[in-house]
Amino acid sequence: MPGQRLRHVSLVALALIGLVSACEGGSDVGDSVTGPLVPEFGNGLSKYAHGAHYTLLRGQRPDGTPHVAEWIGREGGVLRLAGHRLKIPAGAVDAPTLFLLVPAADGYVEVKLQALRGSTDVGEKGFRKPVELSLTYGWATNVTNPRQLLIVHLVGDSREHLEPVKSLLDESSRTVTARLKHFSRYAIAQN
Repeated sequence: MPGQRLRHVSLVALALIGLVSACEGGSDVGDSVTGPLVPEFGNGLSKYAHGAHYTLLRGQRPDGTPHVAEWIGREGGVLRLAGHRLKIPAGAVDAPTLFLLVPAADGYVEVKLQALRGSTDVGEKGFRKPVELSLTYGWATNVTNPRQLLIVHLVGDSREHLEPVKSLLDESSRTVTARLKHFSRYAIAQN
């Protein structure tokens, strides 16, 4: 009987290895995905959030500048980089604050936003007035329908959890804009 038990355990282990290998095979960006709410599917591009399916946009940034930073005070200001724009309205902050816009270096149409005063990240806490983030999809390579684009909040340190943000599409400038109450990581996704 011990030999049969070992054979059974080996068959179960082999089946599990086959199942895991099949799941790691991924999915092409264009695949249709249906199913329950899950944090990630396939190759990391397709996601579910709040019951909807999203594909994160990818592309090669035309500008290799690693980031842009500027001190902005009560009067407000604007940061621009690689077609992205961050507009801080007058009165959003009450003291000079270092604003940073850092695009993803790995091909996603994504930015990390920070607002620092000393060693405190005031951007995580929020602003007196919403700030406006416009992300370009002009250099994205996997847009299939611009009218389905929106900005998503990337929750945590990975791209596994997305929260859609109310967004406005401007097809003439090839941008998607959202008003933000706080800073984090944001990307363009296609629904």
